[in-house]
Amino acid sequence: MGGGGCACGRVHESKVQSVRICEASCEEDLLSLLEGLHLEGDVLCVADEYTWEVQGKEVYQELRGHLGRSVRSFVFPGRKRLHPDEHAVGALTISAHSGVGMIVAVGSGTINDICRFVSFVLGIPYLVVATAPSMDGYASSVSPLLVNGKKQTFPAHVPFAVFASRRVLQEAPAELIRAGMGDMIGKRTALTDWRLSHRRKGEYYCPEVASLMEQAVDAALDSLRSGDGATGVDVTALMEGLVLSGLAMEYVGSSRPASGSEHHLVHYWEYRLLDAGVEPPFFHGSAVGVATLCIAHCYAFMSARLPDLVSDLGLVPPSPSEVHALLVSSGLKIRPAQLGIDGNLLHDSIRQASELRPHRYTILQMAREMDLIDDMADYVVSHLGG
Repeated sequence: MGGGGCACGRVHESKVQSVRICEASCEEDLLSLLEGLHLEGDVLCVADEYTWEVQGKEVYQELRGHLGRSVRSFVFPGRKRLHPDEHAVGALTISAHSGVGMIVAVGSGTINDICRFVSFVLGIPYLVVATAPSMDGYASSVSPLLVNGKKQTFPAHVPFAVFASRRVLQEAPAELIRAGMGDMIGKRTALTDWRLSHRRKGEYYCPEVASLMEQAVDAALDSLRSGDGATGVDVTALMEGLVLSGLAMEYVGSSRPASGSEHHLVHYWEYRLLDAGVEPPFFHGSAVGVATLCIAHCYAFMSARLPDLVSDLGLVPPSPSEVHALLVSSGLKIRPAQLGIDGNLLHDSIRQASELRPHRYTILQMAREMDLIDDMADYVVSHLGG
């Protein structure tokens, strides 16, 4: 798809030069790629304490022993969950600002978000060695970061390569694999929101990119049908779907094809919990799956209230029963209460989450425009608030 003109009027290109999912070990392929590059400065391997033990140490030792250039390591300390906030970004920026010519991120969501942004700020390339098929941002061009406890999305570097070991992906914690499935299920409502905004507000929309995202979702769902192991998921198929999703975001220069009102709900939940001094007791992708069911109910509400309007827009949102079945087959939670989100917080999120990104039009903004947001919140809570 990249490199040529598109019917939407834009040229879609990707800076990701290589995606390699190796059967057992990816260190040799990684070394071969780096040896062919003409880079200045040190290589900095970045991990947290968990991903360092899983694969970071192997990557570091292989590069240090055979690359023929200085290789350094930076490991975020502590076993407590790492957040992509000002402290983490600042710590890595200080470590990498002098003499580093390449960042190798070893990890999944948070490590990738931090490294992607820091490499952008410092103007140096980076690549990622994925340790779990847990999120769709591996090939993304944006980083969601916490600033004063609130999620904000910033422009960032796309990795020029994505590596993964099937063995490592299979051994990832089951909850991380399920989080990857939840993130992909959320594309169903994200794409519907994108089409809604295009048809009501004239927002830019590319059918080809939307089709690519649908292929990514299909690949993820195929991973359930062809899976094995404890989670019953084919991690290679899931990882391919997650990477395709990131490429779709890069093609349009934003997260629009992959993130809609379902993500806004999760960001609102995370913000409210963190603001209350509570660590969110869920992985982002798992919460996205639950939020997708909430938004499917939002569309069901609007379809019942305004059937002609929804049909005239040509929207085909996922039904609550369809999303429910996907969550069950993926082993994901169903109700917000299972994530620690009570009925009051759920109600508040339906009413207020759109304010986190007021310029991204979704079903939530549409309900607010029509003075139906309170009724919609009541409807969702009546179905999922128990």
